[in-house]
Amino acid sequence: MNSLDAVNFQSLNMVRDELVATIEDSARNLEIFVNDGEDSDSLQNCINGIRQIVGILRLIQFRGACTLAEELLLTATDISPGNNGPAFEKTIEVISNTFFVLTRYLEYIQQVERKVPVLLIPQINELRKLRSEPAVSECLFFQLDLSATPDLPAIEPPGHQG
Repeated sequence: MNSLDAVNFQSLNMVRDELVATIEDSARNLEIFVNDGEDSDSLQNCINGIRQIVGILRLIQFRGACTLAEELLLTATDISPGNNGPAFEKTIEVISNTFFVLTRYLEYIQQVERKVPVLLIPQINELRKLRSEPAVSECLFFQLDLSATPDLPAIEPPGHQG
């Protein structure tokens, strides 16, 4: 693990309890909203919680989890009080699952001390599908640094006898 990841995991350890509590609180507010479809305060509290989650994940530089939270925020802000029907039910189901996935992902990466953002791609795409956005590919989190080019060995021209 590189030193930057070590710092990020230390940061996660410091904020994890608060982060998980915020995720659970947002999920609870969503549930309250669903049970009382006109309770726009609960929906707004859910959205505010998701904004806080995005901010924390951005701050501690967990790009994969942050991307998932950003997609969650975009999807949750599309909900309006008074909606119902199959599309609404599906949206609520995917959002609820996303809270679960995000919590489990944070637990997993804390145990293995390795970021594995590719695990989040299916859930990110579920959220994007709800908003009719194109799916992202699994290479979304693959970073290749081409700025550090290796020194190439000198090559003798063909037929040259050194």
